[in-house]
Amino acid sequence: MYNKIVTARDELVRIGSLLLQNMYHENFITLFVDNSFDISLSDLACLYLYNPVIPNQNELVLHYSRGNCMAVKSIPSDSELVVFLNESKEAVILSRAGTACFSELLLCQEMQSGIALNIGLESQQFGVFILNSLHANHYTQEQFEFLNKLCTLAGGMFNYWLQRKKIKNKGIRYE
Repeated sequence: MYNKIVTARDELVRIGSLLLQNMYHENFITLFVDNSFDISLSDLACLYLYNPVIPNQNELVLHYSRGNCMAVKSIPSDSELVVFLNESKEAVILSRAGTACFSELLLCQEMQSGIALNIGLESQQFGVFILNSLHANHYTQEQFEFLNKLCTLAGGMFNYWLQRKKIKNKGIRYE
């Protein structure tokens, strides 16, 4: 996944710095999804978010995706995958298609493996980040550890981004 000169830690620091520099802009989410897509060599990356304005909503809505497949536009919040992610606070890795558990993790029929991670804090979930690959057994331990750390970092930044957006929408300005 990485050459000997650039390590996973180097990439995490690079992407973290990039996200931090762009945390106040809408492209924060684009940078997060695009960089995760590129580094993990995935074929599809999708960020599904809860609407922070509507508490207890019944679905996560596709906010941004990258890849050549048309992903589903929403995921029910009571799906097996989302319930597991929210209750366990653990990621889900599906190594190959055809397994009965968490089949909704594969967002397109041609996808063969996938990973789903929470985006949020311990006290609040903002959404679910899903990556898919056309190849079975695509996601390695190294990729999982990298993506898990990146999603943890992004969860904190995402919280800050949403708070600023709420304040901005209320017309409060601060420097």
